[in-house]
Amino acid sequence: MKILILSNKFPYPLKDGGAIATFNLINGLANLENRLTLLTFNTKKHYFPTEKLPENVLKKIKIHTVYIDTDITLFSTLKNWLFSRKPYISERFFNNNFQKKLIQVLDNNSYDIIQIEGLYLLQYIPEIKKRTKAIISYRAHNIEHKIWLHLAENEKNILRKFYLKNFTKSGASKQTLFAYDKVKKKYFKSNPKDICHIRNFNKISFPGKEYIVETEQAKMESIIAISFKKIIKSNTYPDEEQLTHILSFISLISLRHPRMRGIFEFILDDFLFI
Repeated sequence: MKILILSNKFPYPLKDGGAIATFNLINGLANLENRLTLLTFNTKKHYFPTEKLPENVLKKIKIHTVYIDTDITLFSTLKNWLFSRKPYISERFFNNNFQKKLIQVLDNNSYDIIQIEGLYLLQYIPEIKKRTKAIISYRAHNIEHKIWLHLAENEKNILRKFYLKNFTKSGASKQTLFAYDKVKKKYFKSNPKDICHIRNFNKISFPGKEYIVETEQAKMESIIAISFKKIIKSNTYPDEEQLTHILSFISLISLRHPRMRGIFEFILDDFLFI
């Protein structure tokens, strides 16, 4: 399949969860022989020269970057406060040059899937729908309103605290999310607490190895994906190694369920750190 991946941050070097998640997604899709294109912001804060990517990565994907300065300034903050109904944190990622490049890429290519990495690029969906009938897939890396609520609660500066709380008005505990169950073919509603993940759940407190759990799980997923492809292609019962991969995949999915993670969290809090 031809897949266009949109990211609000260059997915390299692998220094944080967002970069690791997007990078491993690229690796996994490439290992399944998909043809990939990445359109990403290359921000002032996290700028990385494309040509310095490892050669084996450059061979897997076609990359388009758009430079953007997302630094928060007093002028842009006041402008947003007075004249815009969009949250400033989201408005920072609306960029005319990025939209023009997106239009150019969509007009000159045909894609099966548009994969959106992160909340802040959802504002480009109307433009995407004008130019393609491709499936639009979205992955939320974090529960954004909870992050901003946490920042607001811990901010000491009164003015900053007041401003940060404006990011969380729609993020109250009663906020409703609507989802569609493709198997049961019906919509249901829930709240973020019940269906979203916990940010950096697998992060460990060891310098240089904070994301080793997520990184190793992603490597395992890439191997498992290859086994799945072989099973589907051969249309036969899986061999011993492939069966092990299937069971490992089931285990990974189980471990990531919020309820299962809650059990681990309870064990860590109440038994290991008494």
